[in-house]
Amino acid sequence: MGHGVTNVTSQQCEVSTAPSGPRIHGLDALRGVLMILGVWLHCALAYLPESDWPFTDWTASSSDLNLITDAIHLFRMPAFFLLSGFFGALLWQRRGARAMLKNRLERIVLPFVVFVLLLHPLVAYCFGFGIGVRDHAAVPIDRAWEVVIGEPFPIEGTMHLWFLYDLIYVTAFMAFIVYLVERLDWNWSRPLHVLRRIMESPLLFVVVLGGLNMTWCAIFRWDHIPTEGRWVPEDLTLLSYYFLWYGVGWLLFASRAALASCKSKAWSLVGLGVAATLLRHAIRGYFERDSVGPWLQSLLAGIQEMPISLPSSEGDVVAAHWFLASLGLVAFTRGTMGLFLRYCGSGSPIWRYLSDSAYWVYLIHLPLTVLVPALLLGWEAPVLVKYSASVIIVLAVSWLTYDSVIRPTVVGKFLNGRRYPSLYRTYSTTGTLLVMAWLGFGMLQYPPLSDRPPPWRKGLAPSELLNEASVVYPVQPNVRLEAVTHEMCVGVDSYILCVDTVSPEEMEDACAALGSSVAQLKTKAEQERVSQLASTLTHSPFWVAITDEQYEGWFRWPDGTVLSRHAPWHDNEPNNWGGDEHCAALNWGGSVKWNDVGCENRFGFICEQSTVPRLETPEK
Repeated sequence: MGHGVTNVTSQQCEVSTAPSGPRIHGLDALRGVLMILGVWLHCALAYLPESDWPFTDWTASSSDLNLITDAIHLFRMPAFFLLSGFFGALLWQRRGARAMLKNRLERIVLPFVVFVLLLHPLVAYCFGFGIGVRDHAAVPIDRAWEVVIGEPFPIEGTMHLWFLYDLIYVTAFMAFIVYLVERLDWNWSRPLHVLRRIMESPLLFVVVLGGLNMTWCAIFRWDHIPTEGRWVPEDLTLLSYYFLWYGVGWLLFASRAALASCKSKAWSLVGLGVAATLLRHAIRGYFERDSVGPWLQSLLAGIQEMPISLPSSEGDVVAAHWFLASLGLVAFTRGTMGLFLRYCGSGSPIWRYLSDSAYWVYLIHLPLTVLVPALLLGWEAPVLVKYSASVIIVLAVSWLTYDSVIRPTVVGKFLNGRRYPSLYRTYSTTGTLLVMAWLGFGMLQYPPLSDRPPPWRKGLAPSELLNEASVVYPVQPNVRLEAVTHEMCVGVDSYILCVDTVSPEEMEDACAALGSSVAQLKTKAEQERVSQLASTLTHSPFWVAITDEQYEGWFRWPDGTVLSRHAPWHDNEPNNWGGDEHCAALNWGGSVKWNDVGCENRFGFICEQSTVPRLETPEK
């Protein structure tokens, strides 16, 4: 930019302005950690009680893991785009516009194009396997192949590589703006002086950027940072949001702000981010007791006894969430930058190895975060132990494969710009072969349904979960069908909820075998009642006997009645994702909400009859 916008001295920014200056190891390490945090984030989704992840462990779940997912998701991507903007400006200033764009082409565009194609079948396969286990398929690996074969091509979305896709747009737009400003020779010296003061002051950084973020949330009514993986971005506000954070990083470099100033109050800011996250969950628990763990409910009780007033209306709660989310975001971002500059800035071999491996870890981790928890399903252990084990195994697989087949090969050069020697290639190769054998054997020899944990929440019997006198389990069919097992059917009042999976076409025969008919939930009371029963019983989804195949958006019951407008859909549903979601399921993600889905799936089914079903052998 003109008049000093990119003319940065080495003393002020602690970096060399030579064409190829030294790496800023602290920020480079932070950028790597932000990518690797995806493992912690996505593994946690398998152990959340109301997650819509392809596999969720119904034997081990805890709402306390929301603290981990919320804290990570709160600042991870804004901080990543900020650092990307900073390093983009650094490359522009050191090497010039052409070299910077060439570098971004090689490090972002080409890896995105290659790996979005290569990873698609692997992600589909592992997701399909997880879905098969979640839906109690007799042979989950068959479901995995069905998903791979049934996935549309060209690929429907950008998967977990959406942030690279967005970064391509953001980088191109920023390059155009900087080029335009330089050509117009605008004088930015005074605004940049103000920006430098903001960047160097912990208080001003939190107040100004936190205030801007809260204003953004208020304008667009965000209660969290959304994500989108479509090829044609439909939510331009999200792309604009990340462009603004990229711009903050660019201006951090361009303003000549001293990076050493980030070290000031770093620990205090991280503590402030932790406090903001805890308080957000405490306020959430004030209105949704079931969404937080017992210890957080105790914390809330203590807060209520303090001489402070908690938000009492929905509007106050939303405003409090905006404020605390923005406070936590900027506090975590500024605080972690300072800590990494202070403790990881020496360029130690360990941190450099971690930084170099982060790209590969992020690329490969997503399918593993579904597959590994599914393979650990039968292990009886506390949820935090299983979650920790999943994270360790996913990281181990990622790093073993990186050291043996990525780092010293042409793939490593493709990702990192050059080949690096393996740390311990003999050991990492052996480890890679062992873990691959374990993963493959685990999928091929997955335990039969009779040896898996019961599908009911927390391993309890249906009568214990529902605590109702009219619960009947198992409900015995009058007729045995080859396509449906009828081994996991629960009778509650006049309803029968079967976890045994069927296609939409098989529901009528499956219910007829039980002496009943497919449930048609036409009133709001029926919809809420059955949705709550399903959510209390299990995490597994059930078909809702509606379809909009005849007229898109007009869901109808089997007798032709149009679905009422008060149906309990998830937010932004139904959305006909991919253009072929003509059926619907309730208990989506273990919640009471509905979601439109493709009719090729197999889910549980719900029947209805005029009399309460009876047992052949009473439950003990």
